[in-house]
Amino acid sequence: MNKPFRYWHNKENCKAVASLCKSKSEFHTRYRAAYRASKQEGWFDELCKLYWNFSDWTIEQCKEEASKYTDRSEFYTHSRLAYKAAEANGWLEGICNHMMDSECYWTYELCAEEALKYSSKIEFAHNNEAAYRSALHNGWLDDICSRMEVKRRKSFSKKDCLDAAKLYERIVDFEKAEPSMYNAARRNGWLSDITKHMHHRNNWTFDLLAKEALQYQHKIDFLRGNASAYTVASRMGILNEICKHMKDLGDLYNRAIYAWEFPDKRVYVGLTDNIDRRFGQHMNDDNSPVKKYMRKTGLEPVFVLKYDYVHADIAKELEGQVLEEYVCEGWIKLNKIKTGGLGSVREKWTKERIRELALTCRTRQEFREKYSDAYSKCSKKRLMYILDELFPKEVRIDKSGRVYRYTQRKWTDEMILEETKKYSSLSELRIKARKVYRAAEKWGLIERIASEYKTMKNV
Repeated sequence: MNKPFRYWHNKENCKAVASLCKSKSEFHTRYRAAYRASKQEGWFDELCKLYWNFSDWTIEQCKEEASKYTDRSEFYTHSRLAYKAAEANGWLEGICNHMMDSECYWTYELCAEEALKYSSKIEFAHNNEAAYRSALHNGWLDDICSRMEVKRRKSFSKKDCLDAAKLYERIVDFEKAEPSMYNAARRNGWLSDITKHMHHRNNWTFDLLAKEALQYQHKIDFLRGNASAYTVASRMGILNEICKHMKDLGDLYNRAIYAWEFPDKRVYVGLTDNIDRRFGQHMNDDNSPVKKYMRKTGLEPVFVLKYDYVHADIAKELEGQVLEEYVCEGWIKLNKIKTGGLGSVREKWTKERIRELALTCRTRQEFREKYSDAYSKCSKKRLMYILDELFPKEVRIDKSGRVYRYTQRKWTDEMILEETKKYSSLSELRIKARKVYRAAEKWGLIERIASEYKTMKNV
């Protein structure tokens, strides 16, 4: 079942699952999201002290705990903290004197009695490894497990595999959904027969690529529709040749100028970076001035391309000139907004822009929700240190709006800079003190440290 958003950023939730684990590694394996959240929020050390700390175990406590078990494997499995404390302090041999070697302890009678509790060998081995190992080494295993159910691999006929394969169009989907049948078909040599109807990778030749390219009007559509063919054509150096028939598209820096002319001398002039898309928007969007006038009068306009893709700065001026020419010739404009606008342009997420936006937010979470693209760029461009500076140790906000913070930071700027003095270059720091290097990278100190090393060399 999926947990609510930020569920594991609640300390009590992390404590609840941590208490179920016998070690840090088990916590990491079973509850990885909780493990990661506890590290991020600074609770991990506290959880270790609560549930996996063996430093305060005395020899008497370890001895008392060891007396409950008959072999070391049981002791380790069921009381791992006591075992580790004894091992760390050198008490293990002394407190385990009463324990017999597991294979000596587990006689035939005891192994047979233990085996009666389980219905299969796998279950037996999983629940009592010591007894299972003893029975295996002494040659008793088949005898004491004779009553157990033998789990064998299910056999599939060619017809079974063929019926299952008919439901899929791609071999990879068949393999993922029915791995047993896929492997049975592969082992028996039926795979090529039962997957004849499926899509197979093409051996792309020039003619096949040219034929495939004819299905698309733009290169971007070709890429999205058949990335395999597009990539092969690009590598073969024939992409431009097979895409000659395709129309150019604009981008952030190039725009086309167009006009919609109505029979009653009404006109709408605009610019766009994608003529086909903009054509569809005017025909289907009820808020478009062109669509509104069509509904109002019942007249059908004519689409006229005035200028093909030109630089955006030139396009802004041309749009105004085209509209002015129409007005001078007696046309009535349908444009309500002043010409020259380029529409929405993707922002460039510079350090200054990210910092400016982050200052408008109270918390890191608010910034992440309001500016998800900027947050993503922070992660990709290693700019998270900006958010760490502005929202340094935030944990959560309660219903009243109060912000709770923790004060723990393992590597402060002073500690990092002090540690870097022990090394003579960034490469040496990265190799010999990886944790310090990563902390410096996280908190945006790499450039400062590099300049200090350069200064030291010059001196």
